[in-house]
Amino acid sequence: MASLPKAYGLTGGISTGKSTVADFFRKWGVPVIEADLISREICQKGEEGWKRIKEVFGEGVFDSSGELNRQKLGEMVFLDAKKRKLLETITHPLIMERARAQIRKYFDQGQPLVLVEAALLFEAGYDKEFHGMIVVTCTPNQQVERLCQRAGVSKNKALQIISAQMPVRHSAEDLIDYAASLKFQVLSITNHDKITYSPYLREYAAHRGILLLPGVEATIEGKHVLIINYLGPIGFRSFRDLETIRSPHVLIIGAHPFFPALTTLQGNLVKHIDLFDAIEHCHFYRPWINFNRKAIALSKKTGRPMFGTSDAHFLAQMNHTYSMVDTPFASPEGIVAAIKKGRVRVVTQPVPYSVMVRVLKMFMFGIFK
Repeated sequence: MASLPKAYGLTGGISTGKSTVADFFRKWGVPVIEADLISREICQKGEEGWKRIKEVFGEGVFDSSGELNRQKLGEMVFLDAKKRKLLETITHPLIMERARAQIRKYFDQGQPLVLVEAALLFEAGYDKEFHGMIVVTCTPNQQVERLCQRAGVSKNKALQIISAQMPVRHSAEDLIDYAASLKFQVLSITNHDKITYSPYLREYAAHRGILLLPGVEATIEGKHVLIINYLGPIGFRSFRDLETIRSPHVLIIGAHPFFPALTTLQGNLVKHIDLFDAIEHCHFYRPWINFNRKAIALSKKTGRPMFGTSDAHFLAQMNHTYSMVDTPFASPEGIVAAIKKGRVRVVTQPVPYSVMVRVLKMFMFGIFK
């Protein structure tokens, strides 16, 4: 919106306080365009959004009168990143098209400043269209508490909703290709509460010289646990449920246990250390801020090996921390056994500032729960 230099974006994660800030500007006479209201308008019966959603997602997300059932659609795309991205490719351009028209109308009326309130302006790439951005944030605890109260959902559900606001923009194939370009030999894709593994992906990785292990970052009692070389159910109700899957072939890792976030294990790792085979060395640190120190101390005290990993919310996060495993057996079982015996070395360097800034932006929006 180079032609509209006084248009600002007002953004922030869900339940961070955007509406409160928007109300302040309204009291000062500043028009606020709400993307959520436009979203509802374009999805009304007969509108362009309504038509395209019907074409793509079918009759199942509409009621008997032909109106869009937003709850059904939300449930369909909530845990399916591909469908969610597909929905965004339909709605985001239509929303911004109307927002631009409304901005022009306000400026034609002589308004010196207009705000557009939307949750995903950065993620959708529209922040560059504005003269500037106003970002509303709060502590992770406040965000979860507000969402629980506002939506009447459980803490775990609130955390899932917050996570879904900034979906991964690359595919599993993209990740495998990138890992192959970095000469990785073994890879496990551990998405939140979802196993990303199939015969197709296994063969896709094998053709690129990578042994792909099934894995997941499971949420147990609201905390994150990495489970490698595992294809079973993931609906664990308590930490003690991990006892049911412990075996020589399954690797259970305490994920970034002392990172200051709501879903890190913290004292639960100490309390249930008998259930864990290794402790994660988190990639996100600098010399002056390193939450791995407590994890390393616990590793030395308990004899559990440290295991280096990198997040991959975006590809540039990879390759700063990883693990070298000493085993003559290039098989999932051989790799897991070697790690459990401590034949693993963490290779790590502080995450670059450029990557840290991008990660902090995600943290600000609540993706690290």
